[in-house]
Amino acid sequence: MSTKDRLVSESSFDGNVDERLKSIEAVESFRNCSLSELDSKRAGLSSQISHLTQKISDLAFNNYRIYADAGRTAENCSEMLDNINKEMSHVKERLPTLIDDTVAFIEKSEDIFRDFVHLDDAITEDSPIWEIVNLPKMMDKCIRHGQYDLAYALTTFAVNLQQSKLGENLIIKKVAHTLIEARHGLLDVLFNKFAGPIDLAKSIQIVNNIRKIPYISNTQLRVCLLQYRDVYLEKNVMALMSSSDDPRWERWTGGSQNYLLQSWAHRNIDVMFERIRSSERKSAIDFEAIGGKLMSFANSFGRMGMDFRPLIINELSVMTLESFSRRVQKATEMFVSQKQLDLLDEDIFKVNRSDLENKASSTDVQSSTAPVEICAWDDLCVYGNELIDALNDLRHSLSPVYVNDVFNVLKSSLQAVLLWIQRFSDSEEKLKKRATELILINFAPFMNQCFQTIFTFESCFKPFFHGNVTHQDYIKTYDLGAANAHVVQVTESTA
Repeated sequence: MSTKDRLVSESSFDGNVDERLKSIEAVESFRNCSLSELDSKRAGLSSQISHLTQKISDLAFNNYRIYADAGRTAENCSEMLDNINKEMSHVKERLPTLIDDTVAFIEKSEDIFRDFVHLDDAITEDSPIWEIVNLPKMMDKCIRHGQYDLAYALTTFAVNLQQSKLGENLIIKKVAHTLIEARHGLLDVLFNKFAGPIDLAKSIQIVNNIRKIPYISNTQLRVCLLQYRDVYLEKNVMALMSSSDDPRWERWTGGSQNYLLQSWAHRNIDVMFERIRSSERKSAIDFEAIGGKLMSFANSFGRMGMDFRPLIINELSVMTLESFSRRVQKATEMFVSQKQLDLLDEDIFKVNRSDLENKASSTDVQSSTAPVEICAWDDLCVYGNELIDALNDLRHSLSPVYVNDVFNVLKSSLQAVLLWIQRFSDSEEKLKKRATELILINFAPFMNQCFQTIFTFESCFKPFFHGNVTHQDYIKTYDLGAANAHVVQVTESTA
């Protein structure tokens, strides 16, 4: 049995006869081929195998890329779905707020529409609002034509309008304020009538009209009378100086009214303070009593918008400081006017020292006690008593703001005393040294105690610096002895 027949018989079982026959024919053709043909076929097969391998590689790469793209696509889709889920959660949370805002917007739109309707009604010619807006013009006409009763009625109507619910409207509020302030213009007109010739009956009528002006207190009326009196006198003086034959008062507006009133008040306040200063230079004045009365006086002016209480505090403080400076200067001049250093002899002082110390210890005092050594110099005791009296007068009448000024006054006084001591001749060198030691070692520390008792650290520095300045810094800064010690050193080095 040939090979072909055997293959045909075997292929009958699986039905692939054609394919097997083709394989047999291919085998037979290979057998009949020469070596060169077989090599050629082999090379062709190798080329086809290589080409097939390349296609398989490309197919595998393309399949991997498609797989990778599919993975990235799935990841992006998952991330996108997560973001969508989060955004939906935020939208779900904000949805009630959005609904509320929408409802509020609708309500606000309805309010705006109603306001627009009201505005449209108001701008029509038949609207009552125009009658109210024209009331200030009506007030001016009433004042110009002498219809004062109608002007008073308009003022009362404006006050009632201001106190009603309609007064909350800006237009109504402005109109009411203008009508109420128009009474100042009415006062101008009535007072200006006194500028020209006028009989008694007419003047009484004008005064009655002034009294009828509503909502003007007696104090305001008195101030206006004083103001117009001063203005009238000043205009007469100016008229005489300019040789005017027929002076007339000018009509002032509400703004000029306030300005003139304030100018009158400031001018008279300045005159009052100047008189207080001149009186204080002649004799001592109780600044505490004057301060209380002036505060009450300024408070009454405060009801008219002219409260000058801060000015009183500043002026009285300056006056008190000037008075203190003059007293210290006077005591210093009396001290340095002495022709000699009249100190008690050291031996005599040592003998009487124990008696002086016993008297000082037996005396019941609540304040700082002066050193016994100062008793050796009577002029120094007199000088010290004057300084202490001047300091005691500052205890309740001067602000802690002026503590530096007070210290500088005392420092200058002691400096003048030390310079006066150093000007004595060299023959009195021992006496000069003793006097200088009394000033720097005994008298200056005692004055420091008096100064620090009146201007204490707790009241003058601690409440204002909050721990930035210690008590030691305060003592070191306000030390009269240390502040004037350099005077002696400079004088000795110069000599």
